[in-house]
Amino acid sequence: MNIYKEKWYHSPWLICLLAVLWKASVFFLFIAIILLITRSVSIKRFKKHMQQSKPATHEPYPNKGEIQQLELKKENVVQDTIKLQQEKDALEKQISMLNTEITALKKEIESAKTENKKPVENIVSTPAKRNMTKVSKADYFKYTKARVYPDNYTVIDFETTGLKPENSKIIQIGAVKFENHQKIDEFVTLVNPGIPIPTNITRITGITNDDLIGAPSIKEKLPELLSFIESDTLVAHNAPFDMKFLLHNMYAENLPYQKFRVVDTLTLARRHIKDTDNHKLETLKQYLGLDTFSSHEALSDCLVTGELYRHCLELQRVYV
Repeated sequence: MNIYKEKWYHSPWLICLLAVLWKASVFFLFIAIILLITRSVSIKRFKKHMQQSKPATHEPYPNKGEIQQLELKKENVVQDTIKLQQEKDALEKQISMLNTEITALKKEIESAKTENKKPVENIVSTPAKRNMTKVSKADYFKYTKARVYPDNYTVIDFETTGLKPENSKIIQIGAVKFENHQKIDEFVTLVNPGIPIPTNITRITGITNDDLIGAPSIKEKLPELLSFIESDTLVAHNAPFDMKFLLHNMYAENLPYQKFRVVDTLTLARRHIKDTDNHKLETLKQYLGLDTFSSHEALSDCLVTGELYRHCLELQRVYV
């Protein structure tokens, strides 16, 4: 028997337990340090990723300048769409007029065949005798483009049943005489074409078949028009159109050849007026502030054309 009583803290079991606990605490401390380091690295990586994914300079919403640019682009697209639609409508109107003329001409030819006689246009265009000894037919239809723009002139305008004088007729004549760009006289008359007016022409001009009942023929009024014009320089908007109808009807009525000097205000407007969508007379009428004048009415169109001519000459003098 051991005479020395062994104390409790000298127990080998206790010593072993304390050793195990020490090692376990060291192990868990090591694990905790590893976890702290891993968490710190993860946080740094996350912050770096957020900084890289955040836009450097772009604002979350478009600024005022960007909005204005977008609105301007939208407005330009809308204006281009309107222009294209207007051009489409104009082309469709021309196609409709041509189809109407073709249909009317076919009916006229069929009617002539049925009655076993020549079509009306052939009778008109082949008179028995013609005073054409001095000029050929080709030269008869020529005119001179004026190189000098006079202050005294006569403006002319025709309303017709179609676009080509070979198969269309004049239904209204307008002419206005100017001196020093001031109106001094006018000549206007309806003309009975001898054929029905297409509905689209009535819609454009406002002239109906009833309006032309009892109206004089072109044979009666054309000599009066030429007497009114005398030797003046002629002014017209889209002059080739009006001159074709004038010369064609003069030739058909066997009237003497006359050499005309002509100013085309369409050419002048394209040269001097740049801030309109197009150079149609109706558009230029609004540009000049002449909205009170009717469109596609011969006398009103003459007055608008006269004012347009004067305005273009003023612009030309400024630019020279």
